[in-house]
Amino acid sequence: MSENIEQTVDLNRIETLLVDLNKSLVAQQEAAAEADVDTNDSVEAIAKGADAIVAQNKEAVESLTKGMDSIIERLDRLDALVAKFDELDAKLTKGLKDLGDVPAAPKAVVAEPEAAPADVQPAEAAPALTKGMVMDKCLAELPGAIGDRKAQLMKGIARLDSNFSPAQVAADLNL
Repeated sequence: MSENIEQTVDLNRIETLLVDLNKSLVAQQEAAAEADVDTNDSVEAIAKGADAIVAQNKEAVESLTKGMDSIIERLDRLDALVAKFDELDAKLTKGLKDLGDVPAAPKAVVAEPEAAPADVQPAEAAPALTKGMVMDKCLAELPGAIGDRKAQLMKGIARLDSNFSPAQVAADLNL
């Protein structure tokens, strides 16, 4: 719309100039008629000048139009890129949300086989081993242990920290 306003302003200006030229030509013709001077040469010169002004304005409007078309084309390409970035952002956000919804894996899992009813033998009720009891036994024996036994005790402590069964750790370490 601003292009139309600018073009209107330029056309109004040209029209004003042409009206002024017309007035001066009429005044010159009247003066020439009185003085009997030929004015055709000056009219032709003014007409050529007016044609040159019109041609110059036409070229300026055409170059402005080409520039605006180029800008619009680039803006359209930018809009397409923004749409692709928005799509990528949505996919990335969804992927990160899906990753966040995955439950954390347990530290350690131990599968213990079930005993068959025929294999179950009634045993005396032994005191239940707790994590603290087995840890205390490991720590008590650790300062005097050497070589492989020290490594086994350290491994047992690590297994207790990873929530392995205290009874199983005690059995593996012969505590």
